[in-house]
Amino acid sequence: MNIQDFINSFGLKDRQKEIRWEIDPAEGVDFIYSQKAINNPAELAIKNPLFGMQLAYLNSLDEQGLAENNNNGFTIKSENIADLEDQFFELFELPQSFTGTYKARIEGNTGQTAFKVSIDLLMADGAIISHHQLFGPFLKVSEKEIFRLTPSEWRAFNTLKQHNNLEASDRTEYENNWLMFQLDLAQKSGMRIDLGHFNNLDLSRPENIGVAVEQLENGDLALTPTYGSGIPLPDIQKRLGQVSNNDENCILRVNNRLILLDNDRVKATHEILTNQKIPKDQVKNFLSSPSAYLSASLIDLDTGFSLRAHGAERFTHRYFGDIEKSNVNWFAAAEPQVEPVSALGQIIDSKEALDEVKQAITDAQKNNSDALEYEGRSFDLSDISRVDNVLQKIEQHLVSGKRENTFSTDEDEDDDVHKGEKAVLAIDANDENIDFINDLNIDDVELESQNFNQKNLKRSPFSHQDEGIRWLLSHFELSTKNKKGSGALLADDMGLGKTYMVLVAIAEWFERIKHQGNTQKPCLIVAPLGLIENWLSEIDDTFKQSPFADIVSLQAGADLNKYKIRGGKRETEQRFDGQDVISEVDQIRYSLKVGKGFGSDRLDMPGRLVLTTYQTLRDYQFSLSRVDWSIAAFDEAQNLKNPNTLSTIAAKALKTDMKLLATGTPVENTLKDFWCLMDTAKPGLLGAWKTFRQEFIVPILAASNEDTLATKIEIGRSLRNRVGDFMLRRTKAEKLKGLPEKFIYSGDQ
Repeated sequence: MNIQDFINSFGLKDRQKEIRWEIDPAEGVDFIYSQKAINNPAELAIKNPLFGMQLAYLNSLDEQGLAENNNNGFTIKSENIADLEDQFFELFELPQSFTGTYKARIEGNTGQTAFKVSIDLLMADGAIISHHQLFGPFLKVSEKEIFRLTPSEWRAFNTLKQHNNLEASDRTEYENNWLMFQLDLAQKSGMRIDLGHFNNLDLSRPENIGVAVEQLENGDLALTPTYGSGIPLPDIQKRLGQVSNNDENCILRVNNRLILLDNDRVKATHEILTNQKIPKDQVKNFLSSPSAYLSASLIDLDTGFSLRAHGAERFTHRYFGDIEKSNVNWFAAAEPQVEPVSALGQIIDSKEALDEVKQAITDAQKNNSDALEYEGRSFDLSDISRVDNVLQKIEQHLVSGKRENTFSTDEDEDDDVHKGEKAVLAIDANDENIDFINDLNIDDVELESQNFNQKNLKRSPFSHQDEGIRWLLSHFELSTKNKKGSGALLADDMGLGKTYMVLVAIAEWFERIKHQGNTQKPCLIVAPLGLIENWLSEIDDTFKQSPFADIVSLQAGADLNKYKIRGGKRETEQRFDGQDVISEVDQIRYSLKVGKGFGSDRLDMPGRLVLTTYQTLRDYQFSLSRVDWSIAAFDEAQNLKNPNTLSTIAAKALKTDMKLLATGTPVENTLKDFWCLMDTAKPGLLGAWKTFRQEFIVPILAASNEDTLATKIEIGRSLRNRVGDFMLRRTKAEKLKGLPEKFIYSGDQ
């Protein structure tokens, strides 16, 4: 039931109106109380339900900052009126929406001071109205004909009004194009307006100026400002001469696009051009701390990917198992083009080969991969029913003894190009070679030098927890010395209080950052869905007052929708348009509000603790990987044991000062699990996967039955020495001080 039906059903329509509205062209709309309402609005709200509904609505808008309460009612500004719901207009019987269309009349060109734009109203009955005015939040045609405007319509007419009020000398090419940009934006937002020959004009105004980095042959870095997606760097570089030092604002013409740069964006462009070349001997310093070279207040430096991530790529299953299959190119040097699954019929020539492919497909599907790499080729697995159909037909051909050079299914003839393909962050995988390494090393962790304030703790830590907190703080401190970030593995047994230790250490670290006068970058906790509530409860049980600015539970059913861009969906679907990798970060689709452009609505606010799940990390990995996190902690980190999963790749790509993995089972099945965890926390420490397998796994596989145990012990000792203080592992069996004695009883019942 809508508001009007509700009012009618209760006989409220004929009730005396205790609030009337008046348009204030300069402010918006005043909602004015009757004298009776001024005297006692609360009592009148009980007696007059219509007034009660109106008052409640206005009070709600006042609480949201959208209305201003004054002595005799409320005032709502024009820009806020346009954004209100239909129910509000029904409740106060405000003007109806304009149902016609618009046509722009354009005189002159944007390079002339005489440039002028007018808008005609094309009425539903065919009439054309040229004389009208913006009247507060409404469009006034006559004293009796006033129309409500949508947000995009109001902003378009308001921009036009501001442009018409400019002196002729101020109607510069920039201002004229700014007007057309706003009208084009309104058109794209739903305003039914014909812009004539400007309908196809490509105008853009970047929210932020980014910076692209290219390494030259001599080792220097070349910096280029970026202005949004779809603009190739070479084309930008050709046109940068159009930006003059004397310009307050300017228009950059790149191919068929006009890029509008206001004063702040002109300054940002000059900031990059002034530091356009970074000498080879300063490259490491620049990558570690770009803000030392470029002003973060002008250029968006905090929403780029980490040094390990390079954009988006199609997700394919890469084999990291302990035993490599023959004839399978699991470590292909280049990403092959994805072929239809029916092409498998060209190369499967035996029952053994078919069984091998079936097993490989099963492994890939378990890891949510939509492609299979086999014999140097990549095959599409996105349609499960088609995969099953193809395998059945291949098996039938093998049984019948037939062998065809080509193989197809009926569905392939009508195969359509996917609008979106399963995507994952393109990272340095460290599979065959060490592509990415965190080269910070330590000899010993100095626990004695670490102290932490316990005044805000509801309970004191046990001795083993005190040691664990100091160990964590040592690593947090170490992370500040390495601008690439650091990492560690907290592998304590279940029940020793890993959650408590992590929270206390993070709280102490946040306090230190605050005292140093530095920004408390947000902190991320990733945990299985069932443990999110445990973390929230542990925060309440641990601290007298929360040490965090606020806490966000980034998951469906909690705060996820609040931080999603309107229409934002899972980011694992991306459009590649024939590319193997989307390296231009502005061409990737993001779904979360990350970065300064979203103001106080951004997810990555200072001092914030964000709790999320492995599934959310997987689904929104591109947005989350652009956040500059202080600490990212992974609870039940065995969820990251498989290097083929989307969650693992997303975790490795996160940009953090410190990655902390917490798990009581660092090795669940094979040493591959341990390698993957350490490659997430401290990439390069255990070498590339291929080298690690040769050094630690092959000797175990090659050992005779009687030597297997001794080999495992020796391998374990060598592995533990390699990891050193980057892992803390204690078990309850060690009878840690402060824990109750453990007794085991046995006997006949």
